[in-house]
Parts: sequence; structure tokens; C-alpha cells
Amino acid sequence: MRKKVALAGLVLLPFLLAAVGYGAQRLAEFAFGQSITYPGPSVEGAAPGPPTTPVAQRVVVVVVDALRDDTSRQMPALERLRQAGADLPSYTGMPSLSLPGYTTLGTGAYPDLSGVLTNWYENPVRVDSLFAQARQAGRRTALVTMSSWETLYGPWVDYVWVASWPEEHDLSQVAQTTEDLGREALRVLREEEVSLLYVHLGETDEVGHAFGGTSPEYLEAAQHVDAQVARIADELDWSRDTLILTADHGMTAGRRTYGGGHGGYEEVCRRVPVVMVGRGIAPGTYPEGGQADIVPTIATLLGLPIPAHNQGHTRLDLLVLDPQGRAEAALALAEQQSSLYRAYLRTLGAADQVDGLTEARAALAGGEYDRAVEQAQEFLDRLDRAVERAESNRLWQERLARLPYLLVPLLLGGLALALWRPRGEIVRPALLALLFFALYLALYAGVRGFTWSFSTIGGLDEEAFFLARTTDAIGVLLLVAVVAGLVWWNRPWKEVIWRSEQTVLVVLWALAVQAGLYLWLYGLFIRWRPPHLGWGFKFYLDMLVLVGVGYAGLLFPWLARGVSRVVRFLKGRRRHTA
Repeated sequence: MRKKVALAGLVLLPFLLAAVGYGAQRLAEFAFGQSITYPGPSVEGAAPGPPTTPVAQRVVVVVVDALRDDTSRQMPALERLRQAGADLPSYTGMPSLSLPGYTTLGTGAYPDLSGVLTNWYENPVRVDSLFAQARQAGRRTALVTMSSWETLYGPWVDYVWVASWPEEHDLSQVAQTTEDLGREALRVLREEEVSLLYVHLGETDEVGHAFGGTSPEYLEAAQHVDAQVARIADELDWSRDTLILTADHGMTAGRRTYGGGHGGYEEVCRRVPVVMVGRGIAPGTYPEGGQADIVPTIATLLGLPIPAHNQGHTRLDLLVLDPQGRAEAALALAEQQSSLYRAYLRTLGAADQVDGLTEARAALAGGEYDRAVEQAQEFLDRLDRAVERAESNRLWQERLARLPYLLVPLLLGGLALALWRPRGEIVRPALLALLFFALYLALYAGVRGFTWSFSTIGGLDEEAFFLARTTDAIGVLLLVAVVAGLVWWNRPWKEVIWRSEQTVLVVLWALAVQAGLYLWLYGLFIRWRPPHLGWGFKFYLDMLVLVGVGYAGLLFPWLARGVSRVVRFLKGRRRHTA
């Protein structure tokens, strides 16, 4: 019986391994495509908040790409503005990438709602924005920026100036582009009648990717950008204008032979500076917030309706408003969030009734402005809790349905172990499988210096990085095959083949369990909520490793057999010589 099983393994396993390699490759491509095509959850019926009394005549938003909060405190002009205005460091959504950040800064929607999860998004935003609301209100807007902003917001912007970005990323040309952007921003401020201007300066991102976010070159780039910030600030009239400076994301330090990155969960990638100064801003240091908070705060400054898909909260703590204006702003946010999240709750299959908004409206109508603000905040707190409960319930309902993803590989492994005879023969294949994972992890994290964060590929060629995960797996598995040949050098060739195939099967099983755990937690399809970025990134890398194991597993038994024969030959020759 045992010989028949071994013979069946010799015949069938190559087909299984080829199918695993091909299937894992297709699954990796599908998973990657899901992150690009994810549309966000359906929130039909979401409406913008009501307009309020404007505070400022013009708002200028300067977005310094990849500016770390700590580095921003070494920029002299920005520090002067910070001392004169409001300082409120904020956190980006996930992933901490450029296009998701640009989208949040213009719409108030984080990536899970906007559907902009990657830098490969190539369409206008699918959610409401400040630019769309300004156009409906007859207020002119302008962009002085890179082409990505035009792609996202172009249909709603009155004037767009796109910088010519160096194709070869020549850093001297990048610095020149910063100055070109600064000059055009000044021209717009002087000659164009706009209520809202976004200026995007990308030099720090380019230099950070080349040298890292703690390098002297990065600081020099930030201070070069700072000179343009100073020129823009000098052009503004603080009796009518408000200036906001922030970043789309931060930047990691340089890593060995290459520069910094972003996109992941690291504090230095997600924590960004936010400085507001000028009309309507009370100077001071304020609690940290979310990146999305900028959008409803701008809407309140300009008296615009808060965009329908905004997830941020108006920073009433730093706005100079009279009691009635503060109450109106608080209720405008509550109305907008009520419309958005009630639609979202319906999508999740939960009850969409949350009490408290009627009381806030009545307090405002009755001139009880402080009470209206209090009632609006209490309503928002109840709404947040209702959404949190609905998301948790939906997630665990789906996880219950997906439990077979996790249980099937675990049960198959348990069944195989129960039927394995003699039981002790599993030890060496299991140890060799463990050696594969130890060597792969040592190569990935120790030698290469990578982590399971999207930030790790910043500054690298993405295709080369992902291909290398498959080739590394192939190389490591073949190295383990050499070790297997040394371990089983004195065994018959059929046993060497059979034990080698068992080793590959144990590796495949361990990868299947990890994949099953991810699929149980987050599923194969991204429908209403993206997976945790760290888990998603690891799952994609695991699929690439599985591709390598599938294809290299075809060679593993024969390489092990060849090594065992060489060792046997050499030992026999030594004995013959002796």
C-alpha cells in the first residue's frame, strides 16, 4: 500500500505543483486587480451639508508631498507660520500613498470610502469634493500641481496648471519644477479671482525616495520648498485669506542601498503636519486629528456645503466663529454625516435610525447655540458607535460564512498527520519545511531589509520587487533540496524522492494555512471594506512565494536525489581509496 501511495505521489505531485504555481500566480494577479478596481461601498442618497456663512474670502492649500511632521519643524518659514497660526498634526488614512492622500485632501473621504486605494487609479474621483461644491456655488477654484490632481479633479476645476515633471527624476530638474510651481502659484494669486487654490509641491517625495526621509538631502529639499511657502504666504492678505499647509503622507528613513518609502502603517508615513493660519484661525497648538478633517474645515471657512462623502470632522476648536456660526457649522457637519452614514448603514444591512439630530436642530432654531453644538456632537458620537457596531456585525457574519477557508487546510493537515505511518518519518520533512521558511525570512527581512509594509517598496521598481519574491522562493527551496539530499544521502532513490515530495507538501500546507487565515479574515473579494493593509500585502507576497514553491517543487525531488547520489559516490570513492 505504501509503495502504491509513493508511486501515485511520483506521478500526481508534478501536476499538483504545476497547478499550484499557475493558480497562485492567477490569484495574486486577481488580488492585486481587486485593490485597483475597488469602487468603495454604495452610499446612494448621501447629500452634502447645508451652506454656512463664509469666514474667509480665499483659502490656499499647500500640499508638500511626503513631508514628515518632524522635518516640517525644521523649515523656518513654516515654523513662523506655525507660531502665528494653528498647529494640529494629523494622520492619513490607509494606505499612506499619494493618490489616496490627494483624494482625502479634496473630498474628505478616506480610501475605504472613496475607492482610491492605490497610485494606479486613473479616473476622476467617484465621490463629492470641495471643487464640485465650489462650482455649484459659483466659486472659482484652481490647481497648480502635478497631473494626478488634474486627473482626480479636473472636471470641476476652473483653472489648472500642471507642472512639467522630469521623466528621469533628475533631482536638479525637480528643484527647478518647485520654483516653477511657486511662480505660477503667485501669478494665480495675483491675477486669477479664485476662492480655493491648491498648490502641490513634490520635491520632497522625489528626494525622499532617492535618499530617505532622514537624509541631509531630504531636509535640503524641504527647506527649498519652504522658500516657496514663504513667497506664497507673503502674497496673502491675512484679513481675508487663510493658508493651510499639509502633506499627503510622510516618508520612512533610507534603507541600506535605497531610499525611503511610504504607503504602510509606520508613524512617520501616517503622521503629517497641518498648519492653518490667517482669517478665521485661532492660533495655538491643538489635538491631533485626521487628514479628512481638513475638508469640512475648508468648507466652513468658505461657507460651502460640506461634500457629501466627507468623513472628517470640522475643527471647530480652532475656528474663530461667533456662537451662532459655531452652532450652524456643527449642525451642518451633523446633517452631512447623518446623510452619509445612514446610507452606509443601509448598505451594511443595519438600522439607519440614530436619535439626536432633531434636538440639535431645535436648539439651533431656538437660539440655544451652545446646546446645539453639544447636541450635534452627541449625535455624531452615537452615529460613530452605530457605524462601528454595524461594521463589526457585518464583518463577523461574513467571517462565519468564510470559516471553511481556514478550517479546510487545518483539517487536511490534521488528517494527513493522523494517517502518517510511521509517525516519526514526518519529523525530517517538517524540519526541512521549517528551514525553508527560516531561510526565506532571513533573506527577506535580514539580508534585504524588507518588512511586511507597503512602504518597503517605496523607491524600488515594483515589478522587479514582486518578481524577486518568487525568484527568492525558488532559490531558497532549491537550497533546501540540496540539504535534503545531504540528509538522505544513504537512502534508496525512491525514498529520497518520496521524502522530498513530502517536504514540498508540508511547505505548501503551511502556505495554504496562512492564505486560509487571510481569506477567513478578509475574503477574496473587496466589496464594502478593504482588508488591513499589512495582512493584504503579506497575502500578496505569500501568493508570489507559492508561485515559486509550486514551480521549484517540480525540481526539488530530483535535485535532492542528484545531491544524494553525488554524496554517496564521494563517500564510496573515499572508502575505496582508503
